[in-house]
Amino acid sequence: MRLLKRLDFIIDGGIPPHSSILMSGPPGCGKSVIVRQMVTETLSEGKRCIYIAPEAEIVEIKEKRKICEIDIVEFMKVDMLSFIPISEQSRLTDIGIRISEASAKMNPSLIVLDSLTQASMGIEHDTILKAVELLCRKVDSMKSDILLTWIPTSITEDLTLRLETLVDGVLEFKVEREDEVLRALRVYKMEGSNHDTRWHHFTIDGKGLDFGMKEEDKSREELLSSLGIEEPDETFIKGILEREELSHLLGKEHRKPYTPEFEEVMLEVKKARTIDVEKDFARINKDIRERLGVEEGDQIQITGKHNITCEAKVAWREDAGKDIIRLNKKMRKKLGVEDSDKVLIKRG
Repeated sequence: MRLLKRLDFIIDGGIPPHSSILMSGPPGCGKSVIVRQMVTETLSEGKRCIYIAPEAEIVEIKEKRKICEIDIVEFMKVDMLSFIPISEQSRLTDIGIRISEASAKMNPSLIVLDSLTQASMGIEHDTILKAVELLCRKVDSMKSDILLTWIPTSITEDLTLRLETLVDGVLEFKVEREDEVLRALRVYKMEGSNHDTRWHHFTIDGKGLDFGMKEEDKSREELLSSLGIEEPDETFIKGILEREELSHLLGKEHRKPYTPEFEEVMLEVKKARTIDVEKDFARINKDIRERLGVEEGDQIQITGKHNITCEAKVAWREDAGKDIIRLNKKMRKKLGVEDSDKVLIKRG
């Protein structure tokens, strides 16, 4: 299943199937709107959905009998759409049990939890993380998708960072309030896909999010059609790739190969954070990966007293711009290095 076709110009091919996605942003930024849009797209493809939301919101949806102008009555009658309310008595662990019960009956393609913030109120952070990890694992074993909406605050900053490591993708939202309300979205993380990390402004209409379809936002087919080109020739490809902001619209076979700036770089070793202590990968920031021509998920070779090869992962936000690499104790031992030692990194 390809979720939300309107995101195709940001994410190459849309959100990958069987993904866990965290939608993070302040109230009123459009998270619930995009969630409802994804629900209607799922239903329109003849696939089942579990919708978890505050009790009052579910009552309102049922009274209106619609989601994003789509009549949901028939979908509910044939058990294609199931609702699980979040009440004051709900606990995140209780919701997990309810999802298991509903999934056994209907085998959903999409599960929506809107919002994780409300379902987590009054629960210890470690308990939230454990529940989310178990939920994502279960949904992955079901070969379903799950969307989790989240409101980050200064108090939950560390929790937000840790949640982002548990999911396959993170969509960030923001709201700018000047003379008018401006909403924007960007893909902070999306495993298994090429994606544009820039902020994209959007408006909300009756059908959901509208990105306005500027020239640089058009799909590859629309872009070719608007230029009167049926099949791209080399002149077209060369010209379009010179506009770097459009290169993600073309297939991988037409993208300009990335030339690494360096064959290897030296980084300072730092201990993995608690949540990563059992994970055998290296966290390095985007600048380092670009210098080496490495994308998230690629293999890198690390050289200390010994050599190891492992997967490169995105760095924590507080590590942005720092020439460091985070490794767990087992990997440091294999390399024969300690915290603050230097190691050489290159493509695997």
